[in-house]
Amino acid sequence: MTPVNLFSAEEPTLGYLYQVAYSLLLLIQSSEIPNSKIAIEQLDDIQLVDPNSNKLFQLKYHLNSIANLTDRSTDLWKTLRVWCTGIDNGSIDISNTALHLITTAPAAEGTIAKELTKEPSQRNVANIITTLDEIASETTNKTNQAGYDAYNILSIQVKEALVKRIFICESSIGIEEIKQKIYSELRKTIIDNRVPALYEHLLGWYLAKTIQSLLGSIAFIPFLDYQQKCFEIVDTLQSDNLPADFIDPIELGATQLENYKVRTFVKQLSIIGLPSRGITSAINDYYRAFEQRARWVRLDLVSADEELSYEMRLYDDWKRKFDNLIECDPNIPDEVKESIGREFYKAHYIATQPSIYIRERFTHSYLVTGSCQMLADKKKIGWHPEFEKNC
Repeated sequence: MTPVNLFSAEEPTLGYLYQVAYSLLLLIQSSEIPNSKIAIEQLDDIQLVDPNSNKLFQLKYHLNSIANLTDRSTDLWKTLRVWCTGIDNGSIDISNTALHLITTAPAAEGTIAKELTKEPSQRNVANIITTLDEIASETTNKTNQAGYDAYNILSIQVKEALVKRIFICESSIGIEEIKQKIYSELRKTIIDNRVPALYEHLLGWYLAKTIQSLLGSIAFIPFLDYQQKCFEIVDTLQSDNLPADFIDPIELGATQLENYKVRTFVKQLSIIGLPSRGITSAINDYYRAFEQRARWVRLDLVSADEELSYEMRLYDDWKRKFDNLIECDPNIPDEVKESIGREFYKAHYIATQPSIYIRERFTHSYLVTGSCQMLADKKKIGWHPEFEKNC
């Protein structure tokens, strides 16, 4: 997954990222709850469900704008509108649902919001309802009117149940703090220097799952799915393995392919008369290998020495094969040399490929062939008998 500069984004975009990160943290922290699962944008921003409870979360993320949770705060009444509407239409069972408002804004002293940060046993429920009733009877605040209307539909008994089930978390942690909390959880699973790689791959998987949820193709993301994926990723981070991020070929556009024509490795393939489809395949392998190795280095999974050692092994394998090729008569016609180079490339890098792997269990061919193209781009290896002077 490409890293995101979170603090360069606009606040609404950060709100969505906050929702994803917060829900992932909730899912990870639900490890002690049997069969827990997360839903995104169904009954609420986030829904955490298990066989015995139902928790709804409204998230209010503020970065640049000045926000303060007051009795007439838009954040408060938009949230109440969602919950009151759900209670009225039966989609929210208030008897077994905990309602959480998570906001990065502080709650003003002496307000309903501040009162709702307390434990239910410490609240004056009657006073809270009286204040809510007074505010909801006002007609001048058009922004909150829908929230007032939804609240006013409820009976006094339901209002009491509602107030007892609301939990407000003010001045909540931000995106970076969520990341650090997830890091702390992941340290229980893997050694510290592998945590960033595990986090990045889990976040990529989880983003894909949240998109599926938003599109309606899945209803929930179960903790067991997260746990299974975590185990799979941890396995790729062992000393004899690496994560494979580019297993499937990349769809490169016409402009991208055209830009590669000036690269030395493409010229190397052109001078042996490789068909355009073969060149396109080689470009794809080069791209995937280059991006894969760059990602490993960025995540500190592979050292410069290990990369150099791997390239030396690829070079030695090529040289043993190529040394037999260059014994051919240098006076033979150019078209014959071209054919010799093409057959050499097809025999050793298409029909079969070097069984030389950067790690014992990472045997994906795109890295082998793509890394060979990277060496060809530096003119350290080649296919034409006279590649050094022809490229």
